[in-house]
Amino acid sequence: MKYSYASCFVPENFFTWKITLDKQTMLIYNKLLIILILVPVLPEPLVHKEVKIMAEITKTYETIFVLDTTIGEEAVNSLIEKFKSLIESNAQVENVDIWGKKRLAYPINYKTEGYYVLINFTAKPDFPSELERVYKITEGVLRSIVILKD
Repeated sequence: MKYSYASCFVPENFFTWKITLDKQTMLIYNKLLIILILVPVLPEPLVHKEVKIMAEITKTYETIFVLDTTIGEEAVNSLIEKFKSLIESNAQVENVDIWGKKRLAYPINYKTEGYYVLINFTAKPDFPSELERVYKITEGVLRSIVILKD
């Protein structure tokens, strides 16, 4: 039995020509048409969804930094506020422990005392590298470390 291709999905008067096909070829063309119609409305691939979910993952971190005490009390307080506000803008701060002025275990840049500050926070995995970069370029920071907790 022969079928008209034009009569399957579109009205007969839409085409000025007709193609006569056998049943097997007609089924193949129908499947192709369904694929071509459905492809634009298929959902995004699952890979994109997984990447979006991974971007939302947060982890708990701990940072300790030691500030130079010779820069003055006001400068030390302003640096603490600077780092605290940077962390608060990019993460959720759990607690801030200011340990204060302590003697260093060994001299760093000929300094024997430092001002210690510990901050626990929850952030996305890309933030600690930015925080370490800021520590490195800030004058007055003797040592710093960012640790991933559990």
